[in-house]
Amino acid sequence: SIVRDITKRKQIENELKKEKKYLEKLLNSLGEAIFTVKMPERIIQAVNDSCQIILGAKPAHCIGKRTEVFFPDRDGYLEFEKKLEKIIEQKKEKLNTNQLLKRKNGEVFPAEIITSFLKENGKITHVISIVKRAADITGYSVKELLTMNIENLIHSDDIEKVMGRFRRRLEGKPANSQYEFVGVRKDGTKFPVEITAARTLWQNQPAILVMFRDITKRKQAEENIKKSENTLRNLAIQLQKIREEERTIIAREIHDELGQSLTALKMDIVWLKRKIPGELTKQQEKLTTMSELVDATIGTVKKISTDLRPGLLDDLGLIPAIEWQLAEFKKRTNIDFNLNIDPEEIYIDQERSTALFRIFQETLTNIVRHADASLVSVTFKFINNTVNLKVQDNGIGITKKQINDPNSLGLLGIRERLLPLAGKFNIKGEKDKGTTITVSLPLTGN
Repeated sequence: SIVRDITKRKQIENELKKEKKYLEKLLNSLGEAIFTVKMPERIIQAVNDSCQIILGAKPAHCIGKRTEVFFPDRDGYLEFEKKLEKIIEQKKEKLNTNQLLKRKNGEVFPAEIITSFLKENGKITHVISIVKRAADITGYSVKELLTMNIENLIHSDDIEKVMGRFRRRLEGKPANSQYEFVGVRKDGTKFPVEITAARTLWQNQPAILVMFRDITKRKQAEENIKKSENTLRNLAIQLQKIREEERTIIAREIHDELGQSLTALKMDIVWLKRKIPGELTKQQEKLTTMSELVDATIGTVKKISTDLRPGLLDDLGLIPAIEWQLAEFKKRTNIDFNLNIDPEEIYIDQERSTALFRIFQETLTNIVRHADASLVSVTFKFINNTVNLKVQDNGIGITKKQINDPNSLGLLGIRERLLPLAGKFNIKGEKDKGTTITVSLPLTGN
């Protein structure tokens, strides 16, 4: 005999059973009727509990029936089948349509049907349909909806917009088929609606087939995302300000405290060197080495302090800081530059000066890392109370893929710096001709 340990298999089976129960509970908790239909027979194989609420038939009475029984007439059923076949021919994944359906007691009601497909080996074996009642959205009964003017469901501010599009569509003129407006329920409450409209025939007369979607939850989700983005952005702005303040403090402390101490040490070494007799060559050489080391350290301290926060930016303003940065850029990279400033003297507040200077630094850093350029042209102009900065190189040119890359943190940082200041940023590249970055920053307003 062969004995096998099937513990893992049993664990998997138990997990699958739990998942199935959870899925069934989830489906039964939804307010829409959900059908699983076997194809091509159109036989209902499974439904959720909401079938009884929406169609007036218990799940047991639905299973095994053809879907045709829930349409008020043969024409309605064939109309839906025609739409379904067209979607299948077009190899689309989903059908979203409005239809009149029939409850078990014979009552007819308008419904939204969303149908998707299950496939095996490329063939459609089942379709899953979700049925929503239009009356659930508006608060009106089916009888009331069938006798109402559609204007009663539209907020007064949007009636002209919606009805105007309906009229254009009936006349065969171009009109948006999908758009949003504010709807009004029976109790007077307003809610956001997404509408999909199509021209059709009803009783041999031109008509508009309209599908309403209550998008309240979607709008709430969008608003929550927007609030979260604003919160994160405000936090990032605050952190950026704190970082600049800390950089300024550290740069000044390094320059003033450490710089002065090193200068004093240098003076002491010079004094000591003068006091030691010249014939003590070893001592003189040691002092010379110490003096050179102090000089190098002073240079390093100055560089660190300047990199943290150029003193020129605070003492003389943005234009001298940009001129200095370009001179340093050429010294370190051997890349030539052209600079055009008009006018040469502009007063810019500290916040905007800092933003523009950091953006300029980031631009030069990107040129060194990615552009393979030999020349950079910088234009700095003041027009209509707006500062316009343009940086152009003659390198390989940035690609659209690189521009849209979410990992391009440098470009993202530039946009985030400009956003709270109502600034604009644009970047474009041309292969083997270079990249152009333009920044526009108004000097008033926020």
